[in-house]
Amino acid sequence: MFIYKTNTKQIQNIRLHNFGVSNIKGELVFHENILDETSTFEELNLDSKYLEKKAKVLGVTKENIIVDNYKVNVIRLADFLKENPEKEYDVLKIDVEGHELQCLQGLFADETSILPIRFVQLESHNDDMYLSNNQHQDIETILNKNGFEKIAEIKHGFGDFAEIIFENKRK
Repeated sequence: MFIYKTNTKQIQNIRLHNFGVSNIKGELVFHENILDETSTFEELNLDSKYLEKKAKVLGVTKENIIVDNYKVNVIRLADFLKENPEKEYDVLKIDVEGHELQCLQGLFADETSILPIRFVQLESHNDDMYLSNNQHQDIETILNKNGFEKIAEIKHGFGDFAEIIFENKRK
């Protein structure tokens, strides 16, 4: 979820933008997780057995997995692309811990344009850790409707999740 400037210092063609991505332009509450790479805009499902196991592994109660909440500026990806019309993107990697559908809704807000993105790669979880989970069909539908077809699904060696890659067939 976080890209730190020190991790990218040696790479010359990377620009960092300090905002979140969603289906709105404004602010959302960000839930910082004790394991920061699983932080999210989504609300935890406190009835989740997966969340209970994760908390146990992390040595906290499930109620204490979130260590901080704060507002974050968010944009729609469609607006970002309009502001950077000369850019082409090989891969859009979406790893937003349950907020994938909202990011895609923001990406496809302007349905009339052909996106300058060759591939969309996202993580697909099959657990119930977030209240908004199990939107897999909606995610695939919005991508297919906008000219992206699933070309690969790579299962992770641990947990019940996979990386899914969609290719832009309109490009």
